[in-house]
Amino acid sequence: MTSSQGHKYYVVVEFADETEEGVTPEAIISSTWIMNPTENPVYCLWPGYFKSECDRIKATINHTRLIVEKCGQCRANILYTTDNYQKAVKKLDHLETQSFVSQTEDEIENDVVTSQRTKRIKRPNKIYEDYENINYDSDDDLIAKPPPVKKN
Repeated sequence: MTSSQGHKYYVVVEFADETEEGVTPEAIISSTWIMNPTENPVYCLWPGYFKSECDRIKATINHTRLIVEKCGQCRANILYTTDNYQKAVKKLDHLETQSFVSQTEDEIENDVVTSQRTKRIKRPNKIYEDYENINYDSDDDLIAKPPPVKKN
């Protein structure tokens, strides 16, 4: 990513090894954090030592040199590269939205396929079937008579 003249880029990456419940984390990193830019797969440093997300973002924007001993190494897929941080943010937002929409479309498609495969067969309820077949001669049979009251 870094050219021989030392030009630095912002790189939108996904961490495929970190996928959980179908969601693959994506982030913007500095090209200076990529350990092997000419090899495949690409590995990058991930600064877990920052106290907040804001500190990590500042380090990305400023292309801060990381403390290698304190960083994790992650396999990354490069999705987008630019020299403008705002463009990288817009691209990341677009990719996250696109990923959410495609997951939603897949879920809808799966629901349609499932509903086409299984149709519910309506069967009569056996509990009420006996009750409905009883013939009552009068309404008196429907109302229970109260127990007799004992007189003292």
